[in-house]
Formats: sequence, C-alpha cells, structure tokens
Amino acid sequence: MKLNFGHYVLFAYIIGASFILFIVCLSFKVDFEMAEENYYSKEMQMNHFLDGQQSSNHINGLITAKVTDDQLKIQFSDSLHKPFESGSILIYCPSSSKNDYKYILSSSDTSKVIDIPTLSLKRGANTIKVEIVTNNKYYYDELNITL
Repeated sequence: MKLNFGHYVLFAYIIGASFILFIVCLSFKVDFEMAEENYYSKEMQMNHFLDGQQSSNHINGLITAKVTDDQLKIQFSDSLHKPFESGSILIYCPSSSKNDYKYILSSSDTSKVIDIPTLSLKRGANTIKVEIVTNNKYYYDELNITL
C-alpha cells in the first residue's frame, strides 16, 4: 500500500484529535474549588476591610514578618495599643483552603512577636491577613510572603 497525501492528513487529524481528548481527560482531574469559602459575603464587607487598611496605613504598617528555617515571626507595630480586644492572623494559601492556618489573638496576648512553626504551613506563596480590634478601632493588613 502506497501512502499518499490524504493518508498523511488522516494521520495528522487522528493525532490531533487524540491530543485534544488527552487534554480534556487531564482537565477533569484538576481541583477547581473557589479560593475563598464565602467569597460573595466577603465582597459585601469590602468597605469594612478598606477602612481597616486605612487605619493600618496611619500607623505605618500593622505587621512585619520574617521567615527563618523553622519559624515564621510576625511582629506587630510598636504604635498599636495593647492588649488587643480581639483579632486573628490567617495565613492564607491561594492554592487550597485546606492549607490555610488560623491563629486567634486573645486579650491575654501581650507579646509583640508571634512565632508560628513553618512545618505546619505549605511551602510557596502565602498571604498573611491580620485583623485586630483595639480601643474600639479596627485594623486590617495583608502581607505577601514566600515560604
């Protein structure tokens, strides 16, 4: 059997269609969960977060973070009034909400530095989201880090 131009076109078509089917099968295995659980309710509270960020900007940054080999050190600004009424630190992993880490601040926390072991955190790009209420004033700040 002699191969002519039509056979080559048919082979190219079969190989192309097989590649497209392969890509479609791979796409069914991708986890496509939303990055945030309550995305729409958080969007409705955006003005609250913007006011908190503006309060944080007045004190020249709410937090600083330093990554060492086995610790993530989060230091609060010296101009914050202690003790905190309430607050939380969320280490947000954009790739999966299963890898998020939440630390609740209580009014008994008097330390300016919080150490979090990096073994419990996912490697890669993360965002530290800090919410604090002190003296009836709300503060919110985000800081991008790479572990």
